Amino acid sequence: MSLAVIGPGRVGVAFARRLREAGVAIDGFVGRDPGRTRLAAESIGAHVLAIEDLVRSPIVLVAVGDQELERVAEDAAAAGAVAAGSVWWHPSGFHGPDALRAVRKHAAHVGVVHPLCPIPDADRGYESLAGALATVAGDREAFPILEAVAMQAGLLPVAMRAEADRVRYHAACALAANGVTAAIGLAIDLLEDAVEPADARRVAASLAARAAHLVFEHGAEVALSGPAVRGDADVLAAHTRALRSTDAADAYRELMRRAVAIAQRRGSIDAAMATRLDQALETDG
Repeated sequence: MSLAVIGPGRVGVAFARRLREAGVAIDGFVGRDPGRTRLAAESIGAHVLAIEDLVRSPIVLVAVGDQELERVAEDAAAAGAVAAGSVWWHPSGFHGPDALRAVRKHAAHVGVVHPLCPIPDADRGYESLAGALATVAGDREAFPILEAVAMQAGLLPVAMRAEADRVRYHAACALAANGVTAAIGLAIDLLEDAVEPADARRVAASLAARAAHLVFEHGAEVALSGPAVRGDADVLAAHTRALRSTDAADAYRELMRRAVAIAQRRGSIDAAMATRLDQALETDG
């Protein structure tokens, strides 16, 4: 198995490093910036390629921005860079395999391997890939190859349903990663008014990690604790008043409304109590 990479950025380099260490031959990198492409290739002992060279690669990773995927596939097809039977894939969560549909005209197969881990830069992305989950989707011929590529990169593949709504899926991923990060960041900011900054991070980490563990083990209904489960409208109202002049006010209201809904679904509170709790979250003074 050998693979070429379009895009010498953080994602392309992180995948290339992982795959090379697993014994996959990296044919080289294609990129618009010659200097950046050369550095990426040198970092793993690969070559700088012209787009036409991709015709010799059985697998091609298109690691470019979401808005560039279709254009890159069209450019490759127009350049005669697509070999019949080759597998072209991208790592985007927002787009499905059809973003690369232009290469299908040359009898190539397309798919997606979306790593469910942060890749802020190539080094930390390389570390994050090991042991992370990745959703895999693609043409029938591409799917088993992409599952193998995912595993060789250290990922644990999860098959994605063909009829899945990619935008809703990506929004869910954003909530699980970016939304949680933002919520914890808000909590740390508020905690710094009560304890030293380093301790604020420790307190938030302890609470968030234990809550997440319970959610993953038992589900949100079992894991939820706090004033929503207890039906404590006075506490929710007090929180709302205390936060009304902070950046956390709107986020707190929306997240606690969700907590109220979960508590009602769990059976901890009835509909009347849920209404009282929702009203408490509208407290202005």
